[in-house]
Amino acid sequence: MFNNRRLQAIAIALSLGACAMVAPSAEGATVGENVSGVCSIRLNAEETKLYEQSKGKAASFDVDKAWKLAFEQAFPAAKVHGEKLYNDLKSDFAYQQQFQPDPRPKLAELAKQVAEDSELPESVALDYVTHKWSDAVVAGFENPGRLPEILEYDKYFENGEIPASKQSFRAPEPVFPTIGDRDALIQEKKDQFKGLTDEQAAAWVDQFENQEGVAETRTMAEVEAALNQSKDNCRDGKSGIVLFPTQHSNPDAVSQGAEGTERSKEQPTTTPSSPTTTVSVDVQVNPLNGKTTVTQEPSKTVDTSDNSAALIGGIVGTIVIAILAVLGLTAAKML
Repeated sequence: MFNNRRLQAIAIALSLGACAMVAPSAEGATVGENVSGVCSIRLNAEETKLYEQSKGKAASFDVDKAWKLAFEQAFPAAKVHGEKLYNDLKSDFAYQQQFQPDPRPKLAELAKQVAEDSELPESVALDYVTHKWSDAVVAGFENPGRLPEILEYDKYFENGEIPASKQSFRAPEPVFPTIGDRDALIQEKKDQFKGLTDEQAAAWVDQFENQEGVAETRTMAEVEAALNQSKDNCRDGKSGIVLFPTQHSNPDAVSQGAEGTERSKEQPTTTPSSPTTTVSVDVQVNPLNGKTTVTQEPSKTVDTSDNSAALIGGIVGTIVIAILAVLGLTAAKML
């Protein structure tokens, strides 16, 4: 039988092994547990890279201005009329008076000429000349941009913390406009303007897609949606991965066994747990001869939300327990 000193030596060895069992935190976790209404948040390298690349241009992107520029690039014949209208209104007060008291008859007259020269439906031409008239006679203002929101997002990611959202039956008003894909935008323009052909709508949309800031604004709309989901998860006590947009497949999605998708298709999602493999080590001590045998049991699959880093930590911890147990028993035998 063991004496007290031997029991103490064994207890020390097993205590050290128990400490080694504490696995490192899961590397793939993006949103942590709710602590007093605040949760930790950490983007992976790919998510951070695309966010940093997108935030500047998206902060000052003016979607209405982009559509107007795209129209003039797609239909240069219409642009000739639009620029003349704008310049005449700015330089000739008497010409301005021709649009008073009601500008609609004069604008309709101009729209017919624009439609004829550019071979566009009158509905599109009227919308264009109306905007050009408004730009010339109504005092405009600079797009204030979305810099305050960008600075707020920067603070979240720099501090690694986000506040839990408040319970509400209304979705938050989006800061960044949601811009559909090419096919959706083409259909949107055809629905908006009766008589617009597929070719005309496609030419307009293709020029819009080339405007600086479109792709970045799409990305930031996805970032905003992912942040809102993260805040909701924090409020509801859900910790885990929320996928933010990446240029290619999100490494968190891949590491967690989820389907990684391209940036343009990716939606913010919470990744479910996936089966992982565990390894156990069996330590046997022969009480007669004092020999110790360490064997590895066959691997088995269990359902866990830990990622590979946590798994490795568990395996290493188990092996360390075995080694320390052996050392403890050897020390006990020597006492």
